Amino acid sequence: MTPTAENSVGWLRASLERETELLQNFLQQLTDERVLLEQSDREALPELLAQKSTSIENLAALHRERRETFVRLHPEWSTDQAEQGIAQQCASGELANSWQGRGELLRACDRANQINGRLVQAGRDRLQRLLQLLLGPEHANTYSAEGVRAQRSGHRTLGTA
Repeated sequence: MTPTAENSVGWLRASLERETELLQNFLQQLTDERVLLEQSDREALPELLAQKSTSIENLAALHRERRETFVRLHPEWSTDQAEQGIAQQCASGELANSWQGRGELLRACDRANQINGRLVQAGRDRLQRLLQLLLGPEHANTYSAEGVRAQRSGHRTLGTA
C-alpha cells in the first residue's frame, strides 16, 4: 500500500503490525541467546548473533521507512517532527493499543538484552580470573566491551582523593 494522507492510518497500522512481528522475533532471539549463554553453548552463538543482527537491521529499516514516509506525506515536517507526528497519531485513537504493545515489547527486549549483557560480562570476568590463575596477572589480559585490553577484571580507578 502506498501511503497517502488519507490512508496513513491504515499504512501505519500495517507498519506497526510488521514491527510487532519483528520485535516478537527479536525477543525470542534474546531469550534463546540467554539460554545459550547460561548453558555456555558457544558453538550455537555465532548463528544466533547473525540472526539478531539481521533483526536489528530490519527494525532499523522499518523505522527509517516509517519516518521518511511521514516526512514525504508532510514535507513541512522535519525528521524530529515526523517522529512526534507518528507518536501522536499512534498514541491516540485506533492505533493506541498497537502502540502501547509496541512499547511493552521494546521494554521487554531492553530488559532481556541487559540480562544477556550481564551474563556476557560475568563470563568475561570468570575467564579473566581463570587466566590470572593459569598465567599470572601480568599475562592474563582480556578485552573489554570497548575492545580495550583490561588489566584487571572490570575494575578501574574512578578517582582519587
